Amino acid sequence: MRTRISVLSIFLVVILLLLSQGFAVIVVYKDGSILEGTIKDLNSNYVVVNSTLGEIQIPVSNIQSVVFKDGTIPQSGQEFSLNGRKFRGYVTELSKDYAVVTTWFGKIKLNLKSGSVDYLGFEKVELPSITSETFFQVELVLNDYYICALVNGEMIVGTELNTSGEYITLVDSYKNTFFILKGALEYIYIPYKRAKGFDLVVLHNGQKLYGVVKKLSDTQYEISGQWGKVVVNQNDVVFSTYQETKEQSSQIARYDQPIQQSATTLIEKAIYDKDGVATIVVDDPVKVEGKEVRKINIYPKEIVDPRTGITFVLVPGGVFKMGGDVSWRNVEEDELPQREVYVSAFYISKYPITVKQYLDFLKASQIGSSIIAGKQISPVEIDFLGQKVRVSYSAPAILLNVPITGINYASAKAYCDWAGYQLPTEAQWEKAARGTDGRRYPWGNESQTNYN
Repeated sequence: MRTRISVLSIFLVVILLLLSQGFAVIVVYKDGSILEGTIKDLNSNYVVVNSTLGEIQIPVSNIQSVVFKDGTIPQSGQEFSLNGRKFRGYVTELSKDYAVVTTWFGKIKLNLKSGSVDYLGFEKVELPSITSETFFQVELVLNDYYICALVNGEMIVGTELNTSGEYITLVDSYKNTFFILKGALEYIYIPYKRAKGFDLVVLHNGQKLYGVVKKLSDTQYEISGQWGKVVVNQNDVVFSTYQETKEQSSQIARYDQPIQQSATTLIEKAIYDKDGVATIVVDDPVKVEGKEVRKINIYPKEIVDPRTGITFVLVPGGVFKMGGDVSWRNVEEDELPQREVYVSAFYISKYPITVKQYLDFLKASQIGSSIIAGKQISPVEIDFLGQKVRVSYSAPAILLNVPITGINYASAKAYCDWAGYQLPTEAQWEKAARGTDGRRYPWGNESQTNYN
């Protein structure tokens, strides 16, 4: 029994000694010299270190950096590092438990006991100013993390999100608190499970917000969430899921008898019925391409989906020549014979899907690794409890408006499923590309030798 007690006592003494020693650090002075030891105390004026030379009290004004993890000594005191991720900035407040650092997007309160801090810089640096205007978008994601995408493309991931004055506060898994200026934000991604009762609101300036919508008056709505609160005018809302609305993709004019007059005259005679339907009563029948018609569908030439920002153009229904002509050279067998095919009217995106539009899909859907990110997009991973966890995606700002490339059919279909679209059929694609007269190329039958 005595032996057990002695061993236990020694073990407890060793543990207590280790705890009392604090954590090991390397202090880098502004003159380049270094001091190794363990932290005894930290405050905004001094760093107290136990070293082989004894207890040394170092004025913060003499310190370039304090290194908490073994590794490369930082060359500058104008940066700090968390789990291998460097930020430009410097310490403004210090204690034994935490440090507050200032950086370009705001400030961070670092938990020094979390083991996530690699090193701290103490040299003040000029940082870019952030506009006071806020124009961040709010999206939903399927994972369990809040994600803040900054205007420079950086991603910050956390488990708790709130608002505090001019800041969005985000707490990560190490209990580091990021105070992000709202003007530095481009997107805030909120987990679906934390978005109970949220509706989507799209404003005329393109801003998308998910939050709880409250009608304040006949002209104003309040939208609120973890990200804060905003009041918007009803006239500024172009799309919302807050209340059920009927979107008329077309207006149908019905005629009690066939008519044959100019379009302007017909519109002038139109009598509004209801639900986007008007009636025109005329004396003479209307014929189109020699065929009598009793109903005319009226579609907008272009429509814009406010959710994705994609512009669609109408391809009218009707018959077109599909396939190749035997007189053309190098025509594949499955393109023959050329035949007439009927295709109903449809809308097709005016431009190829861009990197930005595909990036929105990847960020919001958080699909599995089977979906290809494309050549221009890179995954964003964080260190979570020693494991690399993919939390989002990013792309260089200069490439956001170019077409996405390097994806396969399954990835394109996944994008369409997410957005509520569908890929064009072969007949739809061919009619949209070549028109109705059977030409080989969109511009004619001869291949081009010069390209822009």
